[in-house]
Amino acid sequence: QLDAKQYGTLLLVNEKPYSSQKEIAEIQKVDRTTMVGYVDLLESLEYVQRTKNPDDRRSYCLVMTEKGKEVLAACSGFLEETELQVLSALNKEEQRLLKQLLSKIWASLNHDEGGL
Repeated sequence: QLDAKQYGTLLLVNEKPYSSQKEIAEIQKVDRTTMVGYVDLLESLEYVQRTKNPDDRRSYCLVMTEKGKEVLAACSGFLEETELQVLSALNKEEQRLLKQLLSKIWASLNHDEGGL
């Protein structure tokens, strides 16, 4: 079972194929050692694969496997269902406002390299 950061890593590898571990780590704001652990786990589960970077043979790129794509598809439905349950206490306007505010917070965190 994956935790949120590992799932996020899987999502990013899917969205940004052939990215390096370093690029994915920077997006997620995690250190290299942590990212290596995430990728090692995802690779051992056969969800991602490290491949040689065609532009720099000293580094590796990350690509999604078919098994990884299947896991993402399965998790997507679960996340949508969970979101609906969590947001059910709010009306449509409150849901829209919450998502807008969370997006604003996320954007500000991504512009602030220092993080929290």
